[in-house]
Amino acid sequence: MIEDKFEKIEGRIRQSVNMDDENKDALLQLLTELKTEIKSTSVEVGTGLKKDISKIDDEDEGIIKSAFSDINEKIAELEESHPRLVQILNSISTQLSNSGF
Repeated sequence: MIEDKFEKIEGRIRQSVNMDDENKDALLQLLTELKTEIKSTSVEVGTGLKKDISKIDDEDEGIIKSAFSDINEKIAELEESHPRLVQILNSISTQLSNSGF
């Protein structure tokens, strides 16, 4: 299921007309790293992130904002126990913000 969500997100990035190829490539690389890190984290952490990430595909802006809020809360909780995962998520957020999203 989470793999399907990642595929959809990757597809949206590839099809985006608002991002140049360099930004697309950077985000796609970060998503690949994120998938790897999620697989290597504990089941509890991975499951929580998977649940929040799956909400991002929703069409309701309120649900999407709530998902990002939930993800940000989990990032704060994970900073000490999973620093690489936090670094990747922060990089994705920064890249999206710099791309106008």
